[in-house]
Amino acid sequence: RAERRGAALRLTPRRGRPARPDAPRDFDLRLAAPGAVEIPGTGLRITAERGPRPARIAGRGDAATLPAARIATPLTVRNRRPGDAFRPLGMHGRRKKLQDFFVDRKVPRGRRGTVPLVVDGRLGIVWVAGYAVSERARLAAADQDVITLRIVKSGGSA
Repeated sequence: RAERRGAALRLTPRRGRPARPDAPRDFDLRLAAPGAVEIPGTGLRITAERGPRPARIAGRGDAATLPAARIATPLTVRNRRPGDAFRPLGMHGRRKKLQDFFVDRKVPRGRRGTVPLVVDGRLGIVWVAGYAVSERARLAAADQDVITLRIVKSGGSA
C-alpha cells in the first residue's frame, strides 16, 4: 500500500494502515461569545466576539461573521465525526459531506482530524474554521448584531 503525504511517499503492508502515533485526539469544547478556547495539540485558539456588524464581513480564511440572533450560545468547537455534513456558503441545494468537502479543498488527510468545527446546537456546523461558513449561518441584510469568530495561532505544535 502506498500513501502520499505532500512530497513524501509512505509504503506500508497491504493489510492496512499502521497505527499512527501522530493521530489527532478528539476534542469537544464549549465556546461562549465573548470567549476563547485552546484546541489541544494544535497550537490554535478560536475566539468569539459579539458586537455590531462591521463594514467588511469575514467568511473565509481565519475569520467568520455570524448572525448573533440565530446562533445559540455557547457554541461547541470539535473535530470531525463520522457522517458530518453541512452546506457551504453559496452552495444551493443539498448538504455536502465534510469528507467530500475536505477532498475538494485538497486538505491533507492527516490534517482533516485537527480542523476545528464550530457547531451550533440548532444549526449544526456553522464554520469549518479556516475554510467555509455554513449557508445556514449566512448573514442577512437585517442582521446588525454579529458574532465574529477567529482562528489564531497560540503557540505549541501546529
